[in-house]
Amino acid sequence: MEEAEQREQECISFVNSGNPEAALSVALANPFYKFPEQEKLTKQQKKELDDLTKQIKTKNFETAMNVLMAIQEKSIKSSIDKLNQEEINLLMKFIYRGLEYHQHSSTLFKWHAATLEKGGIGCIVRAIADRNKI
Repeated sequence: MEEAEQREQECISFVNSGNPEAALSVALANPFYKFPEQEKLTKQQKKELDDLTKQIKTKNFETAMNVLMAIQEKSIKSSIDKLNQEEINLLMKFIYRGLEYHQHSSTLFKWHAATLEKGGIGCIVRAIADRNKI
């Protein structure tokens, strides 16, 4: 959880200093999917680990959404152009997760269109088919 909070603070710092594009790279770096498999955990320990995993994923998602909302519409394409393919795929995952909540949909659809343009249809397939959820 500490790493997710540090990521959030770093993103906030970049956004507040007028550099949300740098915050986007930070938000997309080293995504957290799950803790390594642990053998011999009790049911209670597994539940606690699952709860912590959900909290970390939620914090990372909220950080990414805050960064996306901080980038002006006219800067979306240039922000995406700076990303590599792995970051494009991860961005598409965050976009789809954001659309699940029906908040900021119009902005997320603009991000979706620009991400699709850069990443192609493959980034949609990879985002949907990947079993590692963010």
